[in-house]
Amino acid sequence: ITEALYSEVNRAANYYQMVADSFDLALSTKAKLALINLFIETKVELEQIALSSESMRIEAIEADAMMAYTSIDSSDFLSLPFIESIYSRLGLAKSLLKVQEKIASSSFNGVLSNVESLIIAATADAESLGNSRALAFAYETLADFYVQKDAANLNFAITRYKEALSLAQ
Repeated sequence: ITEALYSEVNRAANYYQMVADSFDLALSTKAKLALINLFIETKVELEQIALSSESMRIEAIEADAMMAYTSIDSSDFLSLPFIESIYSRLGLAKSLLKVQEKIASSSFNGVLSNVESLIIAATADAESLGNSRALAFAYETLADFYVQKDAANLNFAITRYKEALSLAQ
């Protein structure tokens, strides 16, 4: 199963990379974000299978995800429509949180310090827009971040989860 999974991931990654290499900045940004998510989801899936024989593939996928992440500049989000920029930043933050959740020795550890600022900026934009759905997603993502950060922030996280649920109804 892992060989078939790896083959499909490579095929999908090649398609995303073709779009990421395009001159349309908005499409390129979306493709890069999709590529990061693809690699992170695959990494998580392979780690759940927990085959020691796949450790080299897992490391390679993590390196590919890191390369895709470093190719994104914060100004790339400006090429997207405002609401899409909010969702894209929050989606990226959620993907990065998954990496942190799974292993502490991830090469993404240095990157995770940027996650909080990414979430806070997207939350501020959702608040300024007054979009309840985007704000609910932002509060949920912020709560997820604080749950992972440390136990001292648990009450703040619970408050944000409640606010997210209230906005989503």
